[in-house]
Amino acid sequence: LLLAGYGEEYISSELKEIRNHKISLVARHADRKLFRENIPEREIQSWLDYVIGQLKNLTADRNWINTGQLDWIGHTHLFQCGSMVEHAVPAALAFESDFFQSLALFIKARQAGNGRALPSRDISFSIVAIVFNAYHMATTQFDSQWSDDKFFKKLEATGMLEQFLRCLTTPQNDEAYEAYKPILEIMLLDLQSSTMILSQKFKKGAPCGETLRSILDGKDGSREILPEIFNRLKGISRLVEVMEIRECLHCHKSGPSEAFPKSLMVCSRCRITHYCSKACQKADWTKHKQVCKSNMDTRAKSDLQRLMSVNAMLHHFVRQHFELIEDTMKQTCKRLGLESSDMAMEINFAPNRDGEIPAFQDPPVFKIAPLQDYMEGREIPDWIRNKAVPEEAMESLNSRLKEYEPDGAACELLVHHAGYLAIMPFTALDGKPMCHIADSTPTDN
Repeated sequence: LLLAGYGEEYISSELKEIRNHKISLVARHADRKLFRENIPEREIQSWLDYVIGQLKNLTADRNWINTGQLDWIGHTHLFQCGSMVEHAVPAALAFESDFFQSLALFIKARQAGNGRALPSRDISFSIVAIVFNAYHMATTQFDSQWSDDKFFKKLEATGMLEQFLRCLTTPQNDEAYEAYKPILEIMLLDLQSSTMILSQKFKKGAPCGETLRSILDGKDGSREILPEIFNRLKGISRLVEVMEIRECLHCHKSGPSEAFPKSLMVCSRCRITHYCSKACQKADWTKHKQVCKSNMDTRAKSDLQRLMSVNAMLHHFVRQHFELIEDTMKQTCKRLGLESSDMAMEINFAPNRDGEIPAFQDPPVFKIAPLQDYMEGREIPDWIRNKAVPEEAMESLNSRLKEYEPDGAACELLVHHAGYLAIMPFTALDGKPMCHIADSTPTDN
């Protein structure tokens, strides 16, 4: 580290190797404040440039391209790539450089001769670990912490997100998988909740979307993919399919469809919400104007898009399974001696321990139970039985919702009343439950 005072041209290649290896070790273990105060940024940048240069050399290595294996020197360089994202300071610099682009091209080189060729198991594990450590650093350790959307957007722009999905299909030994499984589960759940990323970057024709479909169709990735990982990727794909369903925010017509062959119109101001006619847009304006802005920041736009996706997803679920929901509601009410207006329906769109999404199973898994089971206190609000729901009543109900996470996973909660559904998602926009009203009565549309 004392070499920091000398110009690069005066440092021998052997000393550079020692210097870079030492910084790599320090990055894995040093306190962030001490690291920043005691190692000049130019030294970290020099180390980063060195690591990127070695990655580019490995990318052209014929042994790597043909076998997916590295010699011990190559493994040493990959070790330094891992060190790069185990400390907030170099990790931030890595995102500002072409580190992740170089890593993506390194993996992609394996596809030159065979489109589905992957790195070996140990190298795939190292690459997956690099990505989820980068995710952990960016979202929890950076001086200005990144949102999930920002991280996935940055990763996708480098081409690394699709390569991460490919490496994820390679099975690991049980000990290694169990070690990183908790962070991986959180990361995949956050990806699933990033509706803006899914709707834009995983749609048909987008690189991530095509890679995901190829993996699920068995045309890419490892044929030995773990069932749990396959189910999680399949769940993401199903969410993208549902998100592509557009519906009128006011009357909930989906378009284009047999009953409504026209395409829906998008709000010219926020460019997110859709309507089937000017009449519906005008009727909904009182509510929509509270969130509709032409110059929304990225977070606000993401929140609104997520909200619209949740609404569309739940309406689609209700329309698709209405008869089953109605029969289950009647049987449960009869068994408990309660009215439907006293009941709630719980739908879980988060993956369970096997990676499956209960709402997407066949038949779908949902639960109908007394509303008071979900509320603080035993009294059910009077307005539940009325169609006219004042805004302050919804706010009051929000404040009384219990913290509820079955199996440690976020869920959606719907309250049935007078032909309506009050939707209370626990998949947070801001970490808190919230309510909406949606017409659940089946129509010709």
